Amino acid sequence: MNILPQRGSLRYALAFTFGIAFGVLSYGLLSDLGRQGSVESTDLYGTMRLDRASEAFEPADNVEITLQNVQGSVLTKHGRGLVLVELALQSQQEVETVMQFDPHSLSFIGLQQLDNTANNIDIGGDAVRVRSTGDNKCLFFFNERAQSHRPMDLKILSSGSLLYERALSTRKKGQEE
Repeated sequence: MNILPQRGSLRYALAFTFGIAFGVLSYGLLSDLGRQGSVESTDLYGTMRLDRASEAFEPADNVEITLQNVQGSVLTKHGRGLVLVELALQSQQEVETVMQFDPHSLSFIGLQQLDNTANNIDIGGDAVRVRSTGDNKCLFFFNERAQSHRPMDLKILSSGSLLYERALSTRKKGQEE
């Protein structure tokens, strides 16, 4: 039994459409997002910005940074299987901010620059590196892959020298390990 029409161009169009649909479905089932869970698309708009970011997340850690040439804050929040990191730094010289995490428990899924002064953002398998001068405000989004994980390591460097280092909790208050 032949289910495709006899006309050639329509037959190819339908075969192409079924092939695309099969490919998208297969990718969704076999991809990392399919095995690890996914982000609720109803909470996202624009370029990975959460609609109600402050309301949808519970505070996990808050760090105030006051150094000679660097001031700012780093706030981590947790909610719905996601971790949000709000980075706000002001520096007089170029600094590199490194957020290193366990790739078995967290995966980077997106960012939103709240201003455009970041000179360079480098995203690797287990770290996010931001180089900037002046005001830098960014939101970073991570998908939680495991229920238990170690804290995220925060480092601030200038000209290769370590200026600041701290472990950041990414768990809700009261759930730290």
